[in-house]
Amino acid sequence: MDDNKKLLPIPPEEGDKKKKSRKKKGLSKNTVSAIYMGVALCMVFMLTLSLATATGKVQDSVDELELDGISLPDVSLPMPDTHISSGDNVAFGDDSKTDAPPHQDKPVGGDVSGVTDEVLPPEESEDPDKSEAEPTAVYVRPLRGELIKGYSMDSLVFSETMQDFRVHGGIDIAAELGAEVLAYTDGVVSKVEQHPFMGTTVEIVHEAGVSSLYQNLSAELPTDIKVGAAVKAGDVIGTVGDTAILEIADVPHLHFELWMNGDSINAEREISLLK
Repeated sequence: MDDNKKLLPIPPEEGDKKKKSRKKKGLSKNTVSAIYMGVALCMVFMLTLSLATATGKVQDSVDELELDGISLPDVSLPMPDTHISSGDNVAFGDDSKTDAPPHQDKPVGGDVSGVTDEVLPPEESEDPDKSEAEPTAVYVRPLRGELIKGYSMDSLVFSETMQDFRVHGGIDIAAELGAEVLAYTDGVVSKVEQHPFMGTTVEIVHEAGVSSLYQNLSAELPTDIKVGAAVKAGDVIGTVGDTAILEIADVPHLHFELWMNGDSINAEREISLLK
């Protein structure tokens, strides 16, 4: 190595400068840390001061309301009773369960509720034997006698008077002239007339759209048999006559028909069900 390239000793003054430079750098880091700490403390102080100021404003507002006569209610939240003894039955997830009132052996009365302990007498039960039974319809045969011609709307029957075959919408019950004819069931007289072919005719309207028709009656009817008159089952509404020229060749008889809602029904079958 050349002598010219040998390291020269550092002068004392330059060494002291480097040491001072290093010391200055170390002090600079501490200073920065201190500055950050100071800033943080200032922010905390300012936040605390702001909260205190806001709290004071709220309190001032409350005081102003109270001075104006408006008082704010004290709100207290009830604390649930979470104590459960070992013998209690607890159902979880049942929102419909409510606390049942304590068992009482007798109704509350007197000074507690202001209700006296007056005992009311039991209501009298209605005697079923005394209650009025719902009336049932009664049906009777309009005339007792021999059935000489039945109900026939599906097949033709021979007519002695007309000497032909035709349908027959009712039944013919033979009886002596003057035999009493009875109302089939309760109803109201709806028609009294002299039919051009079937003679003296009485029609009675009953319940459920049923009506009964009585023809070939005697011309003289009871005085109370007129349109609008109410009759009961078994009431006399006329007598057997010979006024029906369409059946004049037959023996004296009652021509009887039943209708329901404007349609002819089998009177022979209905009468056969009666005693």
